Amino acid sequence: YPYRDWPSGGERIMLRLLAVLLICATGVLNAQTLSGQISGTVFDASEALVPGADVSIRNTGTGAVRKSASNESGYYFFTDLLPGEYEITVERTGFRRSVQSAIVLNANSKLTVNATLQPGATTEVVQVTASVNQVETSSGEIGAVISSRQVTGLSLNGRNYIQLLQLIPGVSVDYTSSFDSSTSVAAQHVNGLRGNSNGLMVDGTYNLDVGSNGTHLVNPSVDSIQEVKIATNAYSAEYGHAQGGQINVVTKGGTQQFHGGAFEFLRNDKLDASDWIANRSGQKKRPLRFHDYGVNLGGPVFVPGRWNADRSKMFFFFSTSFRHSTLGQTQTANVPTAEERQGDFRNSALAIPTDPVTKQPLNPGNSRVLPPSLFSKNGPLLLKPYPLPNTGGSGFNFIRQNIASNPQEQQVLRADYNVSAKTQAFFRWIRDLFDSRDQGNGSALGIVGNTNTRNGTLLSLNISHTFSPAAVNVFNFSLSGNRINNFPVTTNFRRDGLGLTYPKLFDSNRYQVGPDVSIQGFTGYGVGSNLQNFQWMFVWRDDFSYVRGTHALKFGIWLERFRKNANVLQSGPRDNGSVALSRTSG
Repeated sequence: YPYRDWPSGGERIMLRLLAVLLICATGVLNAQTLSGQISGTVFDASEALVPGADVSIRNTGTGAVRKSASNESGYYFFTDLLPGEYEITVERTGFRRSVQSAIVLNANSKLTVNATLQPGATTEVVQVTASVNQVETSSGEIGAVISSRQVTGLSLNGRNYIQLLQLIPGVSVDYTSSFDSSTSVAAQHVNGLRGNSNGLMVDGTYNLDVGSNGTHLVNPSVDSIQEVKIATNAYSAEYGHAQGGQINVVTKGGTQQFHGGAFEFLRNDKLDASDWIANRSGQKKRPLRFHDYGVNLGGPVFVPGRWNADRSKMFFFFSTSFRHSTLGQTQTANVPTAEERQGDFRNSALAIPTDPVTKQPLNPGNSRVLPPSLFSKNGPLLLKPYPLPNTGGSGFNFIRQNIASNPQEQQVLRADYNVSAKTQAFFRWIRDLFDSRDQGNGSALGIVGNTNTRNGTLLSLNISHTFSPAAVNVFNFSLSGNRINNFPVTTNFRRDGLGLTYPKLFDSNRYQVGPDVSIQGFTGYGVGSNLQNFQWMFVWRDDFSYVRGTHALKFGIWLERFRKNANVLQSGPRDNGSVALSRTSG
């Protein structure tokens, strides 16, 4: 388990001062990792530039309106726009008013929407509806957007949004069964890079465990997602921490109308057939219970007749979901028979026990039977945890259905507030609780179980202020982190329960268990993996954008404080010790 080795209470403070002058003829301006930009040029019927035109943009969902004006080059721009559908109105004395609607802006997109004014009175309106497919010509970024309809409408085995990456060209996966509601994303590969090279965000907030780089801190419910933006190449330098794909989940927000829903998705083994191995061995159908249910509601916040009566200032969205899965897996193993445990190898395929020094049988009188006098005091005790064979056949003599349960609970809260025509803010909070129980810790023997609890949190505050049509400042604060407690269940493996009397290798033997056991030709057992993890990342960010003519300039500062404490034990030396035994040959 790769992780950054900070001592307890350690912290890292990284200050990035970005003084980036982006000067280009088309006026490209890199936007926030969440918000987007719409810009364009105003022409008249003869394609001459029209300076001084009044340009306003309205979010058709919330009714929020922002105003600007075309400069001396006929150029206008709006930055820090949240994803959604917009309408642009352009007015100038002596010309008909131009209205362009159904303009869909995705996360971190940069659209160019030019306007051509026709001579006439401003009371006359030229209405234009945007095309369904709008090509982004302001950036060379390669990527794709997965819409809300695709997120909720496509069949996802386990309802995990990360599976949607398979829709993107250049993405491959290295699993055969996609039924997964956990937090792992390391199996997704973008453009051939390692799975832990991807960057994950929610509304621009960092959403990746920096220890493994392969799990996200929270796994947003698909019913709370507005869209998923994936950038695979040529993306802005504002993306950090990862060189693979940049995956940004945009949560839903409230609008002027109330909207909501309730859902439940069910899977049950009563509707499934049994697998081949269970049928062959006379085992019952492996259990499968999957319930994913919840509710969500969004809309305006107002006091009728007193505050926000037109429902254009403040909006909310809340989602709560619960996911319960119980999944059985048929597993096989090789275990010692009752006769072999008593030293009787007459019916065993194992070789004759021999003296490792003389290479002669340990019991010359009856070479395939060992008398108890040759047994060590503690050796046979290490065989006590092994179950007895329960099946016969080629390759294994024990079969078991291992059952793992994974309940999960999540809440998402988002609030958007239009403070004024020049100042907008939004706040978003996600709480994700995950509690896993595995009877066998991935092993067919079922000797050692495992519990895994995880509490993930994401919090973000974004404030945007327009000083003038050419100057915009955006401030963002985000907090992301998790706490993981992964422990083995060692009831069947404790030293006192086995009766072991040899001295402990380390007094620290934290679980007071016997050694990990590995016997050639048989399935081994051990304490398994465990992890205690604590992570918090604080990010303060401020970006100032200024446009002069058709040139865009951007200045920014990024202040990050990161802390991670991890105590992990997955492989290598253990404080309970290990015993490895190989077969002897005759």
